[in-house]
Amino acid sequence: MRFASVYDWVKDKIGDEKIETDLLQHFVDSLFVSPISLYASMAMALLTSGCAYYATEDRIMLWFFLAHIAVGAVRIAIVARYRSMRPNEITRSQILFFDRVFLVAAALYAGLIGWMSAILSRSHDLGMDSLATGLTVGFCIAFITRSSGRLKTLTAQIVLVVAPTIYVHVVEPLHFGGVIAVALIGMMISAIIMGYVANGRIAELFYANQKTRRLAWFDTLSGVQNRYSFSETLDKRLKHANAARRQNFLLAVIDLDRFKEINDTLGHTLGDAVIVRMARRLEQAIGPDDVLARLGGDEFVVIAMRAAEEAESFGLRLVEALAQSLTIDQTAIPTSASVGVAIYPDHGRDSADLMKAADIALYEAKRAGRRSARVFTAEMREKVEQKRILELEMTAAVGLGQFEPWFQPICDFQTGKPVAFEALARWRHPARGVISPMLFIPVAEHSGAIFQIGDQILEKACIAATAWPEHICVQVNLSPVQFRRPDHLLASIRSSLEKSGLQPQRLCLEFTESLLMEDSETTREAVRAIAAMGVKLALDDFGVGYSSLSYIQTYPFSEIKIDKKFVDNIETDATSAAIVAAIRILADRIKVDLVVEGVETERQRQALIDLGVKTGQGFLFGAPAQRAGEAPPPAASAA
Repeated sequence: MRFASVYDWVKDKIGDEKIETDLLQHFVDSLFVSPISLYASMAMALLTSGCAYYATEDRIMLWFFLAHIAVGAVRIAIVARYRSMRPNEITRSQILFFDRVFLVAAALYAGLIGWMSAILSRSHDLGMDSLATGLTVGFCIAFITRSSGRLKTLTAQIVLVVAPTIYVHVVEPLHFGGVIAVALIGMMISAIIMGYVANGRIAELFYANQKTRRLAWFDTLSGVQNRYSFSETLDKRLKHANAARRQNFLLAVIDLDRFKEINDTLGHTLGDAVIVRMARRLEQAIGPDDVLARLGGDEFVVIAMRAAEEAESFGLRLVEALAQSLTIDQTAIPTSASVGVAIYPDHGRDSADLMKAADIALYEAKRAGRRSARVFTAEMREKVEQKRILELEMTAAVGLGQFEPWFQPICDFQTGKPVAFEALARWRHPARGVISPMLFIPVAEHSGAIFQIGDQILEKACIAATAWPEHICVQVNLSPVQFRRPDHLLASIRSSLEKSGLQPQRLCLEFTESLLMEDSETTREAVRAIAAMGVKLALDDFGVGYSSLSYIQTYPFSEIKIDKKFVDNIETDATSAAIVAAIRILADRIKVDLVVEGVETERQRQALIDLGVKTGQGFLFGAPAQRAGEAPPPAASAA
């Protein structure tokens, strides 16, 4: 094998600096694992030199005795210093320093033993010669045992301990000098060959072990630490930080924005390439002492050795690092990320508390519109606690049927009479009273309760509509989350129509363009299936988002609802009036109904009439009420 040591061989095979450093530290750790072998070696050398001095009264043996004490003490001190250092504090340069110092000390010690043996052999005393030969053989065996994985070290030690004695037996007429010289030469060659063979076998085994360890500790796609190794690293940092009693690091959780859309539209191969590129960008954005890991999917985490004052700027730095678009295989891919940052020890002294705080901050960053960073605060925790309580109460409320539709009229501008009622979800809480959907719908969508709540609202709305005149329809809002389970949604619509006996054409289902932006085949099939039942479809809040005309071309809408922001100043804002007029002309041409939301004053109604709009809804015609056409109680007047 052409490699000089297990370390060199495995390093060449793996070729990863992180693994190389870890591998090097493993070998150095093995050298410094225990000073017991050094004590034994030192004791043998001292005993030999002491006996030789007693037998020969040669002063040079006394000097060897003292030299062994000095070199042995230095070696033991080096081991003690290394073992006193914390493993996670040792840098690569320090590891290399200790490795070289140990090798120099080991070579010096082997040279002392070799020359002491040679001088003992020159005494022409059979007993001393035998002692010298035994000492040489004993240390050769010890070196083979200890240094088989380090071929350069092994060769140097064996040559230094054996060559002086061989030299003496060759050049001087000693007892059986020639025989002993040949035997020692054979032993030296055999020892080196044994070390060479052992080195290869150890290298093969260690490579397999390190390869397995890499799979266990590092993410196979991005090459950074995985969830398991990150957990170990975080625990070590926390243990050290708690012992040091100082505030010294940040924990940042990074989530790529809209990564699911990249996977769904461009494929998982490009999605994987994006993950790899993002990992490289993050590595460049963090410091040499920081730790980056991939927790799974599109979520990364960083342990950053920064002060608390740097938390916000560090989070923004990560956001900026991931904000630039990528070009992969000539495909431009817009990328961005949201970041949540927690501070040790302000936001937690253990891994669970810190991760929870960072996750809460990440949630707030996403709520802020993505592509942003947030540092955890106590107010965020309070919001989460309130949300958790709301989720628990919501579970019970679903079982008790506390969710009900309240109805707001959609009226003809000329006559003021209703042509339909929009069913708006309300939660009749036994202690809090009537709760607005703005408070509980986001929680329901996150927890999954939206499916059961949607079923109840739809069924109750259909039952209520059967008591109205046959020309009046009921309109029910659908959450984009409900389309994640299209079979459940379609079954709920069929069940509500069957139980109520309502004609399908009197039911209109509303959804916003946020659902259509996903543009998935599942969504398109579900919408077509709803239309095939005879149920009408309405595009709600038109004009708020991208308002792509392709949505109207692709989906079988029977109604478009213009968002209220175009109505607020329509009597004075020429731009808003022009936009409403253009949408009205479009609706007439493609033969779909047009409804304007948020009509609150008579002047707004008149301005809309002048633009040719026929129907709308808002507080001018009535706020949501428990029953259609009924005046709502004051506490429930907000939509």
